[in-house]
Amino acid sequence: MENPKKKAPYARVVLLIVTLLSSLYFGYQLQYYSVDLYAGDSWHIVDVALNEHGLWNGFSHQHGPHRMGVAYLLYSTYFNLGIASASAHAYTQGALWLFSSLLALFISRKSRGYWTYADVIIPIVFLYPGLLMATIRVPYIHGFTVFFATAIIALHYLKRRLLRQVLTLVILFCAAFTFNSNLVVLAFAGFSFIRVFQDSLNRAEYLAYLIFIFALGMYLLTTADLDQSAATLEGSTSALGMLMYGLELTTNFVFLQAHEFQLWVGIAVL
Repeated sequence: MENPKKKAPYARVVLLIVTLLSSLYFGYQLQYYSVDLYAGDSWHIVDVALNEHGLWNGFSHQHGPHRMGVAYLLYSTYFNLGIASASAHAYTQGALWLFSSLLALFISRKSRGYWTYADVIIPIVFLYPGLLMATIRVPYIHGFTVFFATAIIALHYLKRRLLRQVLTLVILFCAAFTFNSNLVVLAFAGFSFIRVFQDSLNRAEYLAYLIFIFALGMYLLTTADLDQSAATLEGSTSALGMLMYGLELTTNFVFLQAHEFQLWVGIAVL
């Protein structure tokens, strides 16, 4: 059988060039279009970062059905460092897109065992110009979803089992509290539940079952039931309402509002 690596002898070089060009072009677009003024939901984070007292209060602050999480930590840290420009967060979100694309490339290489010319679609999809509006106007609101998803998948290839499990739980915890990244927690809970029934219930499957309970519990704990008619938060008492929100978020992420929910990146990751 022909060695698959020989079918694409220059794939690594082509991939490096495409990734570099995509990154440079995206960075140039950010430099050209990013501004110092905040817009949209970013003002909500600014308000909490400047007025919320206590790290945990800001991290767990409710923002619609979800919470602020890691985005609050970034805004708060930047303000403490004297960085008040909105463009700093646009660049940080751009760096997250780039790092997510590198993780996706790592996943592709590990899963297949070799590079192909088809891998060039990854940096193009993760750094395509259509992401600029979300990157500049509302950084972090939806961008962490992609980062956490690729990070959890990449951890699958970490050989040290205990470290892999600990890092997975840390990412799930952060995702549960960070805006629409709770979608990652819900998806992970579903995959963990499926794994329980793949083979006999040995130690690995029992662990998957426990992680499923943890992930689902974190989602239900951090997601509030939103009354769409009144646009006010209810007491986060309806588990069905929270799960329905997850379903709505999933369809919205993939099919609707492509300029904010990153249609192509959503499809690639999910």
